[in-house]
Amino acid sequence: MKKVALAVAILSLASQPACSHVLSPSVTYKQALHLYKEVQQGSAAALTKLKKWATQGSTWAKTDLGIAYYIGKGVPTNYARSVYWFRKAAIQGNAAAENGLGVAYTNGQGVPKNYAQAAYWYRKAAIQGNAMAETELGSTYFNGQGVSKNYVRSVYWYRKAAIQGDATAETELGGAYFNGWGVPKSYTQAVYWLRKAAIQRHAGAETKLGDAYFLGQGVRKNYAQAVYWFRKAATQGDATAETELGVAYFFGKGMPKNYAQAVYWFRKAAIQGIDVAETELGFAYYNGQGVRKSYAQAAHWLRKAATQGYARAEAELGFAYYNGQGMSKDYTQAVYWDRKAAIQGNAKAETELGVAYFFGKGVPKNYAQAVYWFRKAATQGYAASETELGLAHYYGRGVPQNSMKGIYWLKKAAKQGGVIGALARFILNKITHE
Repeated sequence: MKKVALAVAILSLASQPACSHVLSPSVTYKQALHLYKEVQQGSAAALTKLKKWATQGSTWAKTDLGIAYYIGKGVPTNYARSVYWFRKAAIQGNAAAENGLGVAYTNGQGVPKNYAQAAYWYRKAAIQGNAMAETELGSTYFNGQGVSKNYVRSVYWYRKAAIQGDATAETELGGAYFNGWGVPKSYTQAVYWLRKAAIQRHAGAETKLGDAYFLGQGVRKNYAQAVYWFRKAATQGDATAETELGVAYFFGKGMPKNYAQAVYWFRKAAIQGIDVAETELGFAYYNGQGVRKSYAQAAHWLRKAATQGYARAEAELGFAYYNGQGMSKDYTQAVYWDRKAAIQGNAKAETELGVAYFFGKGVPKNYAQAVYWFRKAATQGYAASETELGLAHYYGRGVPQNSMKGIYWLKKAAKQGGVIGALARFILNKITHE
């Protein structure tokens, strides 16, 4: 991303006058840019001439050499040479070179990674009004890299860049308004800035604008509009948008339900390592929705998401091990994955872990521990654990016997309806007639 963004930033300065610090006033910005483009096309003569101008003191020639060596088009990529030329131009006050030097320090390309130095050079360029540097300086404040984390300062610099039409800054400013980071939360303002960036085809903004329409935040809820923006971002390869588009197809939001299309988009995002997409693809294989049912493939994708620490996938992988679906039955592994998810507060995993302790599957039987995990899930309103907790209280397993508490939890489960609710009602009917 940095390589592309840096190149675009340099080229976008075509309408700006050459830096006043250029020592060779006969070399204009446009002349240097013309040679730079010839260098990109592989012209050795243009490269020689650009180097000559640079050694004569032209800051634009130095800057263009820096970007050429950075992106490696027309010349071999050489970060050390890139930094060499950026530094020479930056010392003369060229804002684009100062920004380029900041990028190099941020990424550790040609110099050791140093966020403080990156912030130093971004600031010098930002003070001159370089929009990309303003955006990067906003990011340094947002992340606390090289400076103390400060959302207010972050927004200050994002806004300055956004006013110049920098799409990344517009996107970040929209995100700040969405979350109330450095500014009062305002979905309307968030949508305003996201739309400006989305019109410029910024994929991240298109995705977030789709989210706004999907959730009805700052705009009237409109699934069709959400899908419109998700699709625009997804066709650019934005993995989050691909996931969201898969969800829309899976549930038929904004378009007819289509499991095959859902799987198509989930797979594209999963290949990029998005844990939610990997999990959804795992579920598709598990249930045979949009693909042929395959527990082995389900386990494969769930494991990929689980190894990233995604709680829902960890819980489902634990369930697969418990039942031997897609792999050999292994209660110890089931408990391992359930515990990882349960620690993150996943109610299904907490329930499964409770069941493991109750029956002594993968762990020594321990009613008190079973009740501990059932209670954690039950307090989240998970019906299966409410039922188990009710039975534990009613029969005094892991807790002192208390019929009233048992009935209380069974009633809570019964009110939720569904299969578990029906089971809870059946149990209530049976125990009240004992």
